[in-house]
Amino acid sequence: MVARICREHAHGASLAEIARRLNRDEIPTGQGGRQWWPSTVRAVLLRSSPPGSARAVRT
Repeated sequence: MVARICREHAHGASLAEIARRLNRDEIPTGQGGRQWWPSTVRAVLLRSSPPGSARAVRT
């Protein structure tokens, strides 16, 4: 799931679009939730960055 989010973001998908796709495909959140939000996608992207790096996350 993290790889998918990173890949879609790298290909230019917005946080909202990634969230819509995950919801459409019924992918549960890392906490087992049923609803993805752009802020949740952003948090995944930020956590997937190497420590100490500043990564720009497009909205």
